[in-house]
Amino acid sequence: MQGWRKMQEDAHKIVLGFGKSKSDRIKADKLRMKDNLPPCAGLFTVMDGHGGGDVSAYASTRLEKVFSQLHCDEKSDDHIYQQIIMNLDADIRKYFTDLANANSTAEEGPQMQDLLEQEFSEAKKRDSQMTREKAAELIMKVLHHQKQKSPTQNLSDTMGCTCVTSLIIPREEKGVLTYFVKATNSGDSRVLVWNQETNTVHGTKDHKPNDPHEKARIEAAGGEVREMTAGGDRVQYRVNGNLNLCRALGDYEYKQRTDLTAPQQMITSCPDVYSWPCKEGDIVVLACDGIFDVLTNQQVIDFIRERIGKKDLGTICEECMMACLSEDPKTTHGIGGDNMTIVIIHLTGSQSPGIGKWPANDFVKPKEKTTETKES
Repeated sequence: MQGWRKMQEDAHKIVLGFGKSKSDRIKADKLRMKDNLPPCAGLFTVMDGHGGGDVSAYASTRLEKVFSQLHCDEKSDDHIYQQIIMNLDADIRKYFTDLANANSTAEEGPQMQDLLEQEFSEAKKRDSQMTREKAAELIMKVLHHQKQKSPTQNLSDTMGCTCVTSLIIPREEKGVLTYFVKATNSGDSRVLVWNQETNTVHGTKDHKPNDPHEKARIEAAGGEVREMTAGGDRVQYRVNGNLNLCRALGDYEYKQRTDLTAPQQMITSCPDVYSWPCKEGDIVVLACDGIFDVLTNQQVIDFIRERIGKKDLGTICEECMMACLSEDPKTTHGIGGDNMTIVIIHLTGSQSPGIGKWPANDFVKPKEKTTETKES
């Protein structure tokens, strides 16, 4: 939902059937031995953009590819998932750097340069017919030419996005279906998991600049955390008085220290990684901070549970965002006026009514074919 904002800067991606099919595995023998995801695995993300929507939009289109480049499943170490997200961030930098270089017009205009120099020479002559209007026009030409000569701005310097992902891996063992949720979080969007059996809600932790661990990294990288009013009695903590979060994709003006690794930068894309085993009936939610500015984790889950089974998930998403939307963000000091994105995943499988038999995860490496060869 765009809400009260002038632009929609959020992005999301849903990849059902992320696991490779058996035929795909057989075609690519090397990949087949590395990839142990069932065909019905799902990959989800929500990205909350700031400074513009270009970085979040591009990052969402690259998610599936970067997750496919490294082997990952429920048993993979956390650093694998961290590397996937940092690889995505590096991909963003390369793309927008290449784009800026391609759009740069630094080589353009030698003829215009000569023309302007000639006009300046004419203007300096005593018998010049230069009027104020013509002088102003000449100055505007010079300024425009200088702007055209300067390199195009790299959007990934001043634009970025949060990133939460969930790779959901179903496994059936001895007739029992278990969903393994591997989640990553960079920023202040969240992943929630509701456990039906224990009626508990688990969630990711926001990355805020005033967190002692985050603040220590920011200051070690040469930054500062400023306390600022945010309307009413609300207070926000911002990195160098600007960003009110401290982990994000993009934002490369905060990642300039060549003597520091990616996780040590003032703003880092390196995520926290979470693992949750789930069962049929459990709920997974990905949402941006526009939702959690208004509702707590428990309230989001309660809102969904009151409607699930009675309404389709898309309608529940819409109603949740409408419930969070402010009638007048001026009176709420901006609360409820943000872009909002929410993805609801209801884990259903073989035991759920109306659902067909769940595909078994029983891939077996085919026997190698042998052929006889004759010496020539």
